[in-house]
Amino acid sequence: MIGLRRIFLIAAGFEVVAAVVPTITTEPSGLAVECKSCPYSLCTNVKAYSQYETNITVSCWTKGQNIAGADGDRIWLGTPDKCYIPQYSLEYNGTAQHDLAYCGEGSSEKFFTTQHAKTRYDTECNINPDYISDTIKYHPNGEDLTLTCWTRDENNYYSDIISNLYWYKTTDNCYASETGLWRQPDRDSLDNCGPIADLQVNSTNTAELIRINASKPKPKKLTKAEKAAKAAKQGGKGKRYLRADSIESDYAHCRELPTVNSTIVKTYHLNHTIALQCTIETKDKWDYPENPFWDLTTDFCYVAEDDMWDAPSSYFKFPLCEYFGQNYKNFFEDDVVLH
Repeated sequence: MIGLRRIFLIAAGFEVVAAVVPTITTEPSGLAVECKSCPYSLCTNVKAYSQYETNITVSCWTKGQNIAGADGDRIWLGTPDKCYIPQYSLEYNGTAQHDLAYCGEGSSEKFFTTQHAKTRYDTECNINPDYISDTIKYHPNGEDLTLTCWTRDENNYYSDIISNLYWYKTTDNCYASETGLWRQPDRDSLDNCGPIADLQVNSTNTAELIRINASKPKPKKLTKAEKAAKAAKQGGKGKRYLRADSIESDYAHCRELPTVNSTIVKTYHLNHTIALQCTIETKDKWDYPENPFWDLTTDFCYVAEDDMWDAPSSYFKFPLCEYFGQNYKNFFEDDVVLH
């Protein structure tokens, strides 16, 4: 009977759509996902789901940011928790506009707090608020940032940057440590970022999303603790940024440029604690230092790694100074300027 009625309606020129259902249960498409307060990547998080979640309930659809470029769309699915997940990030093969109700007028609005900040040091902006996650942008010192929310990891899972656990999301859709900023932002004027999923570059809410083929087994993704344990077991270098070190020599000169013939800016004595921003490799022609790596300190001068107890290039995946826009050739040439 229903089939005959459908044929009649099609013949009469009426559009036939599927019946709207109250809710649909789905799961992430092999990736961790965040459920946001509005359908845009900069909105704060209401809930976070791991890639192993198997029970996500969606109840309506709306339009927001296209997070996947040509491979995606602007459809976000609302949940009973009053938050939104990109349809692209879920194992959902239906058509939300037919299967679910519209979330309602105003559901596509974008709203999040903002606040100006400026970098004091060369600053990594990472996809998660910790120093072991993938870096989205490298901000040189003195660069203007726009902050959208703040977070603090009470468990200190690789988020402590020189005794500071606060991180801020920026309009570049990544997190910068408070240590890298000139002054403490006014957190009372910013939203809290909410629960945060363990995201990865090229597989989450970035401009270069890659969706895992649903027909293939989903790869197991390691937690932060598991990643660190695996790196230690394999003897790999753990990622680090703005780390503290101390002087091993009786004294060490901190120079304007990373070479022994450059002007001395400061002199550090044995066991003096310094904080390092980035590393640079030079082709020094002198016997000293044997190690070609020099590190930029927070005093904005360079110390030879031979003068340190724990040279970053030996133990850590430390950011190169060139990532922050410092250009160099050979520091023995007269025309070379580091900027």
